[in-house]
Amino acid sequence: MLQDILAGLLDGLISGTIAFFIVLLLAFFYRFFTNEKIPTFIGIAFGLGFWGFTGGLLDIFQQPSLGGVITILIVLIFVVWAVNTGDKISENIPKKGIDRIRGIRAADKNFTIIKLPHERLIFDIASKPKVPDSLKAELSEREFT
Repeated sequence: MLQDILAGLLDGLISGTIAFFIVLLLAFFYRFFTNEKIPTFIGIAFGLGFWGFTGGLLDIFQQPSLGGVITILIVLIFVVWAVNTGDKISENIPKKGIDRIRGIRAADKNFTIIKLPHERLIFDIASKPKVPDSLKAELSEREFT
């Protein structure tokens, strides 16, 4: 019993470390490029998916035991920790050159003219407050640069 628990703890630490770094990189790059926090559930799904891909889940489900449950819990703790750590790291890194990667440059002086349609073609968005007809009439056929 104790040997099974200790084996599950050791297996969880080793497997959790590998999943930790994969999910850490995923959370870091997601936050860096989108400036949004990755949902913890998605991180858990990716972490367990990667761990299952490497053979961890298949091995545990063949021989259910207390050690297997401890392994899964340790891996989940590591994955949640990786999501939070990846978000914190990417939050603190300056994003100096990221605009060049995205293709937005301050040096370009190209402007686009946007022309709004006629007021009959300006529709309201579902589940949002209705736009008054007077505002639609005022904005119809206008051009913006």
